Amino acid sequence: MHIPSLWERYRSYKVWDLVAVSLAMTASLWLAGTVHLIDRPDSLREALDYRVRVGSVLMVAGSLGMWRLLFWGYGLYDPWRRGKWRIKAQRLLAACLTGAAIMGLMGVITGRPVRPGYLAVLCPCVFCFVAAVRFSVSRIMGRDWRFGAFTPQVILVGSGQRMADFVLEHQEKRHSGQLRVVGFVDDDWSGSKALLDLSIPHLGPISQLPAIMDKTIVDALVIGLPVRKFYEETEWILDLAATRGVDIKLMLSTDRLRSRRFWLEGEGAKFLSAGQDGMSGFQGFLKRMLDIVGALSAILVFSPFFVASALAVKLSSPGPVIFSQWRAGLGMRPFRMLKFRSMVADAEERLKDVAALNYESGPAFKIKNDPRVTRVGAFLRRYSIDELPQFFNVLRGEMSLVGPRPLFAYEIDRIEDPTVKRRFSVKPGITGLWQIGDRGNVTFEERLRLDMEYIDSWSLLLDIKILLKTPLAVLGARTS
Repeated sequence: MHIPSLWERYRSYKVWDLVAVSLAMTASLWLAGTVHLIDRPDSLREALDYRVRVGSVLMVAGSLGMWRLLFWGYGLYDPWRRGKWRIKAQRLLAACLTGAAIMGLMGVITGRPVRPGYLAVLCPCVFCFVAAVRFSVSRIMGRDWRFGAFTPQVILVGSGQRMADFVLEHQEKRHSGQLRVVGFVDDDWSGSKALLDLSIPHLGPISQLPAIMDKTIVDALVIGLPVRKFYEETEWILDLAATRGVDIKLMLSTDRLRSRRFWLEGEGAKFLSAGQDGMSGFQGFLKRMLDIVGALSAILVFSPFFVASALAVKLSSPGPVIFSQWRAGLGMRPFRMLKFRSMVADAEERLKDVAALNYESGPAFKIKNDPRVTRVGAFLRRYSIDELPQFFNVLRGEMSLVGPRPLFAYEIDRIEDPTVKRRFSVKPGITGLWQIGDRGNVTFEERLRLDMEYIDSWSLLLDIKILLKTPLAVLGARTS
């Protein structure tokens, strides 16, 4: 569960504060004019006829710079000076009052006095706009958007009172991120009682962690071991987390770490976070918005294809229109992937009869000229029309528009390289890197490599490029 550090959030505040102050200054002009505290244009035409003077532009620019300096001076950009919301509100209010006073004083000095009525409205407007924008930014950046409706699941590595403090903090404080503690691994000792008293199950000794992760959905490991065990065990646990694509949180006993690169999270229990970078904060929020808008648009645009395909499937062969399969999604969570049925109704039962025709190397299963595929299904597969129902998987938060293709359970069991499980650290997608290449001639190993490349080089721009190239790749397809 990688969530942008406080340094990243406070750095973003510097930009959004200027947006909030600009909106507040505009709203203050409108409100003060509405209650007749100042004169304002009576119509839009009068406002458009207003001449923008160089002096006015410089005054606005200077005002924005003043607000930036005030917020900095009152410690509103210092993460380590964070406190309760009342303290933050007091600092912001003091900055607003000081800013209004400075604007009034500068107006007198420059011979262009600012109306007291405008200043009276400006102060609460700046306070409300900045507070609202910061709250929104904090909410967006304080969430890992990979998980959507899923609750992140963690395993505690170690026990003791510090681990119990971590559990209590996340149970009591929603702002630190909701999660579900699956259990803890540790050798038997008296300190385990602190977690057992909180009804956290003991999953086994630390040495059994790889086997436990094989049969449990895990999104993060929280490591809180004593010094001796920390050096003995942590290195291989970190390697395990890296190969599985699982986030890590290192519990520390100090709160003195102060740098722009690292930041300690938590108030009672301190821990240093590391994990999958990228698909969180604003980037993750924008990816999710792209998924929702893109899926809704695709459903609307391709609605004639939905209707025509459903009728063709229903009329061409007996059986349901929609075929669903269990696939592995984010964190290897099982979900039902939807497709238009392209095979005969009893295709699953006839799988053993055609197993010898498989030409794909590795764990994958592929057959050329599969006898189970119907005539309509062959056309739907050729142009990936059978995949259209997966836009509903995207809306439900089970898939993304772009990402690694979801695997079958039997494919996962046959994968020998454990590092490939890192592909489950992101949501599966309808399209991806290998789909925009030579779709039908990419080996299973090459597909896995491209999936890893996508995860390591992900950006919103990469998603957009893949989405733009996908239609051309589909239209030029020769095989499915």
